[in-house]
Amino acid sequence: CDLVMPGKTGADFHAALTAERPELLPRITFISGGDADPKLDAFRRTVDRPILRKPLDPEAREAALGADYATFTSASSARFFAEAAGTLAGPRLVSIGPVTSEAIRELGFEPDVEAADHTPDGLVEALVADAASR
Repeated sequence: CDLVMPGKTGADFHAALTAERPELLPRITFISGGDADPKLDAFRRTVDRPILRKPLDPEAREAALGADYATFTSASSARFFAEAAGTLAGPRLVSIGPVTSEAIRELGFEPDVEAADHTPDGLVEALVADAASR
């Protein structure tokens, strides 16, 4: 999950997932471009999940592609991840909405899940529903 998303942050995503499905937290890895934000700095210091830094080193690439889910909140995040990792193969691909899903398709992959409500909360709901069905 990207730490910076439109309207919310990875910290918000973490809080929503903690409230809805805390058992999924061990399956989440965050990614960051090193965005300077005091709130995110506090989150980085307290969260016990991996936070991968862009660009991905080989160990981070392996961790990201070995995750259960990769969530994308924008077309640019999907394109960046594909470029940084060299592929989108591995995790289930979760898209925030149709524009992001189309970008994933343009990269040669099909989203496994698309949020019905195209917001970070909708992304959490979609991921939780998918995880519950598996």
